[in-house]
Amino acid sequence: MNEQGPACVEERIDTTLQISRDAMISRHNEMLRSITSSVSRSAIYSGRVKEISSLEDLSGLPLTSYQDIDAAVERLGQEKCLLQTPDHIFQTSGSTGSPKRMYYSKGDALRMATDFAVICRSVGVRKEDTGWNLGGARPNVSGALLEETSELLDLQVLHTLLTRESDLMPAMRKASRLDRIDVVASAALVLYFISRSVREPDFLQSTVRDKLKRDKHLPSLLASVVARLYIKNVNPQRLGKMLAKTRLALTYAEPITGYYSDYRGAMPEARFVDVLGSTENPVLAAQMELGNKGLSLFLNAVIPELADPMEVANAKQDGKQVKGVPWTEWQKGMQGELLVTRPGDCLPLIRYPTGDMVEVIDPAHKVSLGDDGKSAVLPLIKVLGRSVDVLDFEVEDEMGCFLGNKIYTHNIHEALQRSRNIRWWELYNIKGSPGRLCFLIIPENDVTDVERFKKDVLGHLLKECDDPHHTLEIGIELGRLDLLVTKAAAYAAVQREIDKRAREGRALGQLKPKRIRTVDGEEAFQEAIAEKMQQ
Repeated sequence: MNEQGPACVEERIDTTLQISRDAMISRHNEMLRSITSSVSRSAIYSGRVKEISSLEDLSGLPLTSYQDIDAAVERLGQEKCLLQTPDHIFQTSGSTGSPKRMYYSKGDALRMATDFAVICRSVGVRKEDTGWNLGGARPNVSGALLEETSELLDLQVLHTLLTRESDLMPAMRKASRLDRIDVVASAALVLYFISRSVREPDFLQSTVRDKLKRDKHLPSLLASVVARLYIKNVNPQRLGKMLAKTRLALTYAEPITGYYSDYRGAMPEARFVDVLGSTENPVLAAQMELGNKGLSLFLNAVIPELADPMEVANAKQDGKQVKGVPWTEWQKGMQGELLVTRPGDCLPLIRYPTGDMVEVIDPAHKVSLGDDGKSAVLPLIKVLGRSVDVLDFEVEDEMGCFLGNKIYTHNIHEALQRSRNIRWWELYNIKGSPGRLCFLIIPENDVTDVERFKKDVLGHLLKECDDPHHTLEIGIELGRLDLLVTKAAAYAAVQREIDKRAREGRALGQLKPKRIRTVDGEEAFQEAIAEKMQQ
């Protein structure tokens, strides 16, 4: 698709990454001038956005959220909203609501693939490597992005793009016939399933067997026979031997923290590279250094700002201006919602709220761009969670709170991942006078000493979710926070929900049920947990 191949990647590094801070600022100022001078042709921006050519003027522009874009396209049509006819229309899975659509030209796609190729080159992908692409099939962006990236780098890659859960079996069947797999690129959840399949001899067959029993209502013996025939040409042992020698695993869609032990057991020699991106901004940041948990933010691809998430949420409703802090003014420890401005032949984004809450680890961190001495100075960030993951109990903008203070679900995730023997958790906001919170924990293995287990989990929660007001601790003392522990077998109810979503044809990103739920009173709460508590 691209005649220059690897040379295109080197040029991208030399002209947009391996440059001084002053040169990057000048580049961003020119990007702003180019973007804002062209968008008057789009009904999305016309009359709202003035031409600017300085980072200092960014806060004078309004936010443009996906809701703004979608409403304009729905009302006025693509011709009036896009700067040119799109060659690609990519779509999110819809795991956080209705699917989002984004519009790209061939040039946009090449630019995004080149940036992903920069990541690959920097972390050690070699021309002679054999890769396995487990990205999502169109309209998902990941598979197409990885296809074009492999062409840019002239790699030999097996492309087994996924739409639904059932696509994994033929993908593994094809991969088990390869001679080797040096690099694998996959959503974190997909790689977890594969890791368990190659490590646990009966996992694959039992998964298929149980699915046949539930979906086709086959008796156990017949389901076992059919499952054995279905996976006949999948060779988990051979696939496992190849993955045991895999050198690099690029993951995306969610943090790998909860899956890491399974990954490491299946791929002991692999370096895991976490990539942050979305359909709107496919290449935002990546873990460029081994052992460093921070993500290097790609300044060549986007112009980033940080803003107060409450102000962002309010601005989506009332359209008021939001004061942002451009990357040039970031300091260590600064937190906020990430806003992004980026170019686009079809649809540039201007002060687009990503929904990602981030913390600045180092505003100017030097990273290597390969083993030939090239380097770049980029902001190093940590993703804290989604801005909408402030526990939403009362208001539509999802910025509610518990006992008058915010609790972010990234803290809850961190706490429960540190607690041993947790396979699944849910958090219920039970409305009432007063209302209360209740965690429901499904353990990996049945818990013998429930009180000790609860004490350990609550200890992790109190430590991770600590705030100046000691919100969770007060909640426990007031009897407004509780923790229930059920049996390991209760996970079957979660699996049934996943299977139900798969049967409905939902994308992989939509298979997991919601963990945080609001219910109207104690009776509704008891109904919601009944199936899991009766195991």
